[in-house]
Amino acid sequence: MKQNLFNAYLILLSRKTIILIICLIIGNHSLSFSQDSRKIDSLETLLSTSEALKRVGLLDKLSKQYIKSNSAKSLEYAKEMLALSEKLQDDFQLQKSFLNCARSYYNLSELDSVLFYADRIVQLQKQTENYSVTGTGYMLICNVNIIRGNYGIALDFGEKALDTYKKISDTLEMATTLKNLSYIFKARGEYEKALEYALNAVKIFELSNDTLRIASGLGTIANIYTSTGNLKLAKEYFIRTRNILKYQKKTLIYAQVLGGLAGIYRQEGQNDSSLYLYQQGLTITESLKNPLLEGKMNMNMANTLKADNKFNEALTKFMKAKRIFTSINSEKDINHVNYSLGETYLESKQYDSAEIYLSKSLNTSKKKNSALLFEASLKQLYLLYEETSNYKNAFQFHKLYVQYHDSIIGQDVQVKIAELETKYKTAKKDQQITELELQKEIEKSEKIKQRIVFSSIVFLFLVLLFGIWQKRNKDKQIHYQKELFHKKEKQLAKVELEKSKLKEEELNQSILYKSKQLSTHALHMMQKNTMLQDIKLDINTMAKKAPVDDKPNYKRISQQINQSLRSDKDWDVFKLYFEDVNRNFYQKLNEINPELTTNDHRLCALIKLNMTSKEMASVLNVAPNSIKSSRYRLKKKLGLDVEADLEEFIRNIG
Repeated sequence: MKQNLFNAYLILLSRKTIILIICLIIGNHSLSFSQDSRKIDSLETLLSTSEALKRVGLLDKLSKQYIKSNSAKSLEYAKEMLALSEKLQDDFQLQKSFLNCARSYYNLSELDSVLFYADRIVQLQKQTENYSVTGTGYMLICNVNIIRGNYGIALDFGEKALDTYKKISDTLEMATTLKNLSYIFKARGEYEKALEYALNAVKIFELSNDTLRIASGLGTIANIYTSTGNLKLAKEYFIRTRNILKYQKKTLIYAQVLGGLAGIYRQEGQNDSSLYLYQQGLTITESLKNPLLEGKMNMNMANTLKADNKFNEALTKFMKAKRIFTSINSEKDINHVNYSLGETYLESKQYDSAEIYLSKSLNTSKKKNSALLFEASLKQLYLLYEETSNYKNAFQFHKLYVQYHDSIIGQDVQVKIAELETKYKTAKKDQQITELELQKEIEKSEKIKQRIVFSSIVFLFLVLLFGIWQKRNKDKQIHYQKELFHKKEKQLAKVELEKSKLKEEELNQSILYKSKQLSTHALHMMQKNTMLQDIKLDINTMAKKAPVDDKPNYKRISQQINQSLRSDKDWDVFKLYFEDVNRNFYQKLNEINPELTTNDHRLCALIKLNMTSKEMASVLNVAPNSIKSSRYRLKKKLGLDVEADLEEFIRNIG
């Protein structure tokens, strides 16, 4: 009985404790809210009783106070401030009024109005010399043009903003500008520059301990790695950013991080996880009433649904995203949706609609200098024309795609990005080491100074006391120093010789290793093609015996095998390995005949590797008899007689 009473008492006590905690939480939240409300009420009370000049300052504060919670109210106060500033003919306050109007319109996604007021901010710079406000004006113009995909204009105004902030040494705003410039370079396909600017921005943000700014910078880096295909590093940076924002989840930055992670999960094939994160991000953006990010979340959810072959649901989401982007006149994002619609229609075999939207995307991307979408549109149009048997157009677009792809993505870019990442990771450690070494150098310098003073005193004493003796021994010392010098010279020469031998041995080992890599890759290509060819034969045999309903499936598998056999990806890797071992080989081939085709280059490389005709046929995915014809044509292009030894000629090249 007593035990039951005790348990009942504990339950009652626990309930009271929980109620007390809830009351305290609500009370603290209410207190914070009431403090903000009282601050606004106090400002509004003062506003009604203040003189004109003081009213301007109060209107400025009220506009800024409402900027995030109620942009429409913020705009109302900004316009009242603007009218009063014009009446007072106060250029300084007038410029600030324009800024408040531009910011309010920016939050309301009325981009034309943003440009109008931002332009008036810039025009007043000479009268006010308020670089902080002017820099923000430049930055607003930059951001609007980023949203609309006008990257050339955005870059111009971003650099103006950066120069303006440099004049007043505003490092935080400089870092924010660097981050925005990084986004522009990423959109233009200049990944090395994008990463460099983003890393520099993060270094400054980390010194400020501003969580949101740090998270924004890290998220930018993650997006760059996503664009370059380095999903592992992108995922690490997104998770790191999410952890930083664990207490700030109801923010646009957090929603963007969720969207970035969702994109990676989609690429990894985890579509359910991707949709879950996108839905979380969409809920946040809808609550914060941000149409731009809301549209992007809908578009990304559509891409995930498309990956699951849910084409009708995907098309509905794409259309919703397009309506949102159209409402805020975001040309860049409208273009992105057009591309995605074209891609979706292509995958669902609706070729006419696919051609319309992909052509729109191609033209807009070229006009806006959007590197990624321009490249992707070329590729999709090539695939479309190939599927519809329009081989003339397919060939033209494939050629354009390959040329453009090679021009913006290369091994050098990936290497430089890796180098920049390494520099960033070791920056702090290097700084500490430098400071430590500097301290050691100072201590060493002090000791050297003490020794010099002491040695000078001893030297003077010895000069006075042993002058004559020192004179006699001077010649002996000189002779001894010469011998010592010659001895050291010989030792140094010996060391240099050993180093030279070592380097030569390392070079030989490196060449041997690279040759093995090249041979292994060539063997892999041969084995892969042989296997795919065998599989294709089996599939074709099975297709003949299969029921009529199953034949399309066999045909689709056969087409996929053909596509894999025609893939240039293995050849790109092969070319890297081959050029590493055989420097200037292709250059000298082009000097002999600049009209040699890609297939001619490949045949020459395989001959250089001493492959048999059968092996070459397997690697090139052709019949063995065609190798003989190709060799004959190659001899003619290289200016050789019919009896000439083609293998020996190619072995001597390079």
